Amino acid sequence: MNIEEEIKGFKVIDVHSHIGSYPLFNVTLNADDLVKSMRKYSISRAIIFAYDNKSVEKAVRIHKELYGMVWANPKDSTTIKFLKAHLNEPKFVGVKLHPLLDGYLPVPEALEEIMGLVKDAGWGVLVHCGHPPFTLPWSYELLAEKFSDVPIVLGHMGHGNIVYINGCLEVAARRKNIYLETSGMPMHTKIFEAVKTLGAERVVWGSDVPFHHYAVELTKVCVAGLSKKELERVLGLNALNLFNIV
Repeated sequence: MNIEEEIKGFKVIDVHSHIGSYPLFNVTLNADDLVKSMRKYSISRAIIFAYDNKSVEKAVRIHKELYGMVWANPKDSTTIKFLKAHLNEPKFVGVKLHPLLDGYLPVPEALEEIMGLVKDAGWGVLVHCGHPPFTLPWSYELLAEKFSDVPIVLGHMGHGNIVYINGCLEVAARRKNIYLETSGMPMHTKIFEAVKTLGAERVVWGSDVPFHHYAVELTKVCVAGLSKKELERVLGLNALNLFNIV
């Protein structure tokens, strides 16, 4: 399969990119190298985040291709302060939550302040999903119910466990403000199932670079059996609408 031909003419938006150094995974990626890789694979825009929110702030100001999410930890007052200060910053478009790494249960009580700010800003939320004990798909259902007008994107749509992948599909079917994101989830057939059962507008594409590779993540979606219109929505049009990217 020629991926360049498959995505030719599409505006490809990566909703899940990391910058910074991650010793636990033995990977690192700076914004300059990310943009070079984006150009190589015809990716027009990427949403980035990092533990260090200030590094994201710097990157999105330098690179027109990059937009930022605020990494928001409800246990860390400094990230809440950063979030409040950047709610009207046009190059920030949402919040990243990672309850697994930050160590909290993502219930409405824990995230009331953050979700209220996100709602007022008209932003979306991208959450890590697919690992116990804090980031299983059902962990986010009460949050989606309480903040039903905030888009909540389940990053990795369950990751590598079929029970969690199916759980994402079940939760998204019950909560219309839940969207599924494809990075790191190995089954192209489940991408097809998600599009057919939830609708093409409820699935978005992400890479999870540098933990995963553009070539792999693009191929996985391109071989899923989607129509051209469905593929175009998943690879970019949905992200434009969800996160107000220009």
